[in-house]
Amino acid sequence: MSVRFKIFICLIGVGASLWLASAYFATQVFQGDFDKLDEKRITNNVNRVYRLIQDSQNRALNACQLWENGSTASDPSNFLRTIMETNDVSLITTFNANGSVRDSLAIPRGGNAVAASLPQADLALFRQQIEQARAQAAPVIGIIETSQGPLLFAADAQLTGANAGSGVFSAIVLDEAFNQRLERSLLMDLRLVTATEDLLKRFPPGKDEIIYQPNSIADSNFIGARLLRDIHGKPLVVLEVVATKEISIAGQQNLQFFLGITAAVGIVIIILGTVLVDLLVVRRVRKLTLSARHADQFGSMEDLPRRFIKVPDEISQLAQAIRRMLERMRSSQAMYRAVIETQTEMIVRYAPDGTITFTNEAFAKWLTLHPKSVLGENIHKLLAERADATPLQSPIDPSSRHRKLMISTHEKDLTHRTLEWNEHGIFDAARKLTEVQALGRDVTEQVEHEARLREARDQAQQADFAKGEFLAVLGHETRTPLTSILGFSGILEKTPINDEQKEYLSAIRSSGQSLLTLLNDILDYTRIAAGQIELHPKTVNVIEVLKEIIATHTIEARAKELNLDTEIAPEAPLYIVADETRLKQVLSNLVGNAIKFTQQGYVRFGVRAEGESHICFFVEDSGEGIPLEKRHLLFKPFSQLQPALTRDVGGTGIGLAFSKRLVELMQGTIGIGQENRPGSFFYVELPIGKPDVPQRSSARLAEMIAFDSGISSEVRILLVEDNKVNQKLTSRLLEMIGFKCDIASDGAECLEMTDIQDYDLIFLDIQMPRIDGFETARQLRQRELNSSSGHYTYIIALTAFTLPGDREKCLEAGMDNFVGKPIRIESIEAAIESWRKEMLPLNAGE
Repeated sequence: MSVRFKIFICLIGVGASLWLASAYFATQVFQGDFDKLDEKRITNNVNRVYRLIQDSQNRALNACQLWENGSTASDPSNFLRTIMETNDVSLITTFNANGSVRDSLAIPRGGNAVAASLPQADLALFRQQIEQARAQAAPVIGIIETSQGPLLFAADAQLTGANAGSGVFSAIVLDEAFNQRLERSLLMDLRLVTATEDLLKRFPPGKDEIIYQPNSIADSNFIGARLLRDIHGKPLVVLEVVATKEISIAGQQNLQFFLGITAAVGIVIIILGTVLVDLLVVRRVRKLTLSARHADQFGSMEDLPRRFIKVPDEISQLAQAIRRMLERMRSSQAMYRAVIETQTEMIVRYAPDGTITFTNEAFAKWLTLHPKSVLGENIHKLLAERADATPLQSPIDPSSRHRKLMISTHEKDLTHRTLEWNEHGIFDAARKLTEVQALGRDVTEQVEHEARLREARDQAQQADFAKGEFLAVLGHETRTPLTSILGFSGILEKTPINDEQKEYLSAIRSSGQSLLTLLNDILDYTRIAAGQIELHPKTVNVIEVLKEIIATHTIEARAKELNLDTEIAPEAPLYIVADETRLKQVLSNLVGNAIKFTQQGYVRFGVRAEGESHICFFVEDSGEGIPLEKRHLLFKPFSQLQPALTRDVGGTGIGLAFSKRLVELMQGTIGIGQENRPGSFFYVELPIGKPDVPQRSSARLAEMIAFDSGISSEVRILLVEDNKVNQKLTSRLLEMIGFKCDIASDGAECLEMTDIQDYDLIFLDIQMPRIDGFETARQLRQRELNSSSGHYTYIIALTAFTLPGDREKCLEAGMDNFVGKPIRIESIEAAIESWRKEMLPLNAGE
């Protein structure tokens, strides 16, 4: 469809729409106004007729009044006849005071006034109206129905004078003669008809005037009707006035003429508009199109005449814009071609069947061919000659539209190269592949580098694994003899010995404890450096943490005659969310360092609120303090600010570094204060979190249950340990607490002994021959599930393995608690106390 035809259709549509809108508006608005004018005109005519009828009533009343004024005339009949002729009255009847008829004159149709002999019913009706006038002392006028038909009447009675009591009744008959007089006087068609039921149905309730069309909607006449009621309000006569729709007919003719002229003018405008559009737009656009096709073939638009370009209108501007765009396109195409040709990546486009439609020099150079000779070749065939396998046979998935391949090739120099081949499918609207654009890169060096990185990563992982295995073995093999050294030295200290032996034992125990501290520091720092430490936050009682740390370091402080004080701010929170074990480790390290490096005076350990969301733990001492120039070394590993003093008191130099990493894991900060005071001041700020504050109980269970010999003698304990020295040490520690135990050398013997007797507590070693501790715990728990006795044994793991995950493995195997080696009497007491808290309430409930 041509532009000319489209514009012609549009002009026709617009013109027809405007014409139809005008026609609709004119017929709906103006024609309605014309009809309203006709209705108003006929309503005025009806009112004019009704006013003439009212004038007739007034003439009847005037006749009555004339009779009253001249009732003493010598010739009453002539006097009445004069009154009738003067007022166009059809009937006058006078009555005496006693109600008898005095005179009665009537004018028959087409005749003069003559004496009338009226029916008694009519006379009675006349007399009744006179009585009504006498009763209300005023004339009575209206319409009544008589034997002669409807009458417009006036009745009046004399109330004073010689003729008091007499009356007169004058009337006009609503007959054809009356109707004709009205038509002659008003020059219009009208009629007075009896109010039949069919006529009354036309009137809405409560309305006495209507306008209607007599036959159909298309009728050119209107009928205006008014209802005339008698003196009792009963519909009696209908006045109908017939009028032609003169205004509507004239207006409709004018509208038709106007619409016809408008349609003719619109047709002329459409034709002229189409011709002008063809001359000014279509032909010039056609020339521009031909020039654009010429430019597509020959690359220029020189065929356009200069006057076409110079005309100052939109089409000329479009032609200029197209010429500028064509010039930029040629420039961009040249630049694009230059960019493509200078790329080291291989760029190629090919059809779905593999026919190459475009390529750059890099791809042709890789094939050792000229770029023009590559066009039209099949890419599958060319790649098959160089690649180890044909990679492009499978179609591209329409959903992804992209795929990436690694192609291994063999070169002429017998070397192997790797190509990264990226393909992007071009699909039409029906999701049918139309062309493929591919980009290839030589990634041989990158692939070899990634292979070297993977090899280095594997070696590093193997080294990390070997280091972990080494640390595990180091920890286990070191803790096992330390258990005997520290345990038996502690037992010997409690036996009767002389002062020299006590000094030797103290040195042995101090050296063993230093060795254990060194081992723990190295393992802990190694784990946190490797990111192998996981936090287990829970609600922590701050007061209990402070009490436990103070209790742990009281003996050490007293030995140096130091005052170990606490300071708790009133606003400090009682509960926070933190990893309780790691928090105690950090704070204990700070308090221990303060005691270690303070020779006299005090060590103060306290807590205060730091805003609304943080808590601050601080440790203050009266020692020598830390010089400002060395404070930056505090939290670096293996840094010793005072080597000579450190050698005297012991230490590895990694405690603060480890504490700093732990505090950072807990989203807090650790540092040293800048207060101008003697000694040092360390602080730890931690977020409070959202602790689950427990309800206070009336008494603590730990305070209600005491370690007494009666309870201890009833507890059945089994020690499972394959090392004879550790058997002797652990059993002796239990005896010192007040407990006796049976001993099993491995997991198999443990299962045999528990099959014979139920135990309350089992101290279970992990690394044992035949059946290790994990499998032993699993079998014990499975045996309890299958048993109906309901007995539950509390299992405490004894292990020298303290790497991350060891505690979790013990709990997953079914154990209840964890005691690390070397075993200390405090650790055994704490484990038994945990058993009492967890198990004795259950037994009490039973």
